[in-house]
Amino acid sequence: MVNWLKAEIIPNEQRIEPITELVYQRFRELQIEPPTAQRIERLVRSSIHQHETDFCHQTFSKLTTENIEQIDILLTTEDPNNPEEKQIPGKIKASDFAFLKTDPGAVGLSSFLSEISKLQRIRVVGLPSDLFSGISPKLVKTYRQRAATEYPYDLRQHQPAIRYTLMAAFCIQRSQEITDNLIELLIQIIHRIDTRAVRRINQELINEFKAVSGKTGLLFRIAEVAISEPQGVIEQVIYPVVSLHTLKDLVAEYKSTGTAYQQRVHTVVRNSFASHYRRMMTQLLEVLEFRSNNDIHRPVKGEINRLWHQTSLLDILKETDLRVDFTRNFKSMGTREILDRETLQKRLLLCLFGMGTNTGLKRINTGIDGEQYQDLLYVRRRYIHKDQLRSAIAEVINAIFEIRSPEIWGEGTTTCEA
Repeated sequence: MVNWLKAEIIPNEQRIEPITELVYQRFRELQIEPPTAQRIERLVRSSIHQHETDFCHQTFSKLTTENIEQIDILLTTEDPNNPEEKQIPGKIKASDFAFLKTDPGAVGLSSFLSEISKLQRIRVVGLPSDLFSGISPKLVKTYRQRAATEYPYDLRQHQPAIRYTLMAAFCIQRSQEITDNLIELLIQIIHRIDTRAVRRINQELINEFKAVSGKTGLLFRIAEVAISEPQGVIEQVIYPVVSLHTLKDLVAEYKSTGTAYQQRVHTVVRNSFASHYRRMMTQLLEVLEFRSNNDIHRPVKGEINRLWHQTSLLDILKETDLRVDFTRNFKSMGTREILDRETLQKRLLLCLFGMGTNTGLKRINTGIDGEQYQDLLYVRRRYIHKDQLRSAIAEVINAIFEIRSPEIWGEGTTTCEA
């Protein structure tokens, strides 16, 4: 059974509960009486531990000495530029690992260059591209998330095989994420340059623009006098028929539409790029290889933030969990859990409230029942991830559908966008 789990199940699933269900199903297929629940749990945990040990040692054996040295540098919090005798006790520098975990930030040149620096820093590690060839992407993602939830000090306490496997998974997947971030930032910067150029030109045209009526008649009158007096002076022949002011309005109206308008926008875009954004292109071309196999650009999706009354929303969130128990979807990315269920549930609700309302963990940290910012930060890093959030949201939505009143909502099917 252990060999079957290691070969068929654990490479794609590391959670104890789903694996336990599969073990029972396997015993039924083999028509074997399953052992007690405690023995099955020990069997599952032992299989997971053996698989992790084999996987980590296999990965560790593929790393070179240079790879290991560079990973150690990522995790160091000592400043190599200061001698030991000049270092301030209790003061440490932020590790490169902490820098790699940061979000891109607001759209702009500085955030774009920062993402490039992250990608360059990861590539210095020099991990082979086929390091996890043949390994389930889900397993690599699990190790990447485990690494991201720990501090450099915690990672350094692991056995070498585990430490370097966690960091290798983090670096490879983080490199892919940063590449995606760079492309999204590039699209948003291009959109921003164009939007600002259009806004600027529109404002200029509003100040200049005056629509001229009867353009066909004006053209006829100009043509008539031009034919009758082809050798005449414009000031003496044309201006008495159509004033200089009217002609200026005609020119301004033409420039506000068609190719003239697009040329003005294009000029502003070029000037903005040349004076500010041009320096990002050289670095971008050094770290990314562009291919034109798809001309369709996916639009960047925006997010809609809704403001709710804080106290009532927290009460609603707590009541919903009491009825649906959606917090059971949040499992630790580690191999064991040290928090009791009641404490974990309370901290999860506070974290979800702080994240969902954009209040932030620090601003809702009021020392409620001894809860501190570090406690909430630990829970957010260890337990709250995209897939688990989706599962929790799905349970809440399904529960809403089950209790809706047909008298109010009718008998038809319902669509919900979450």
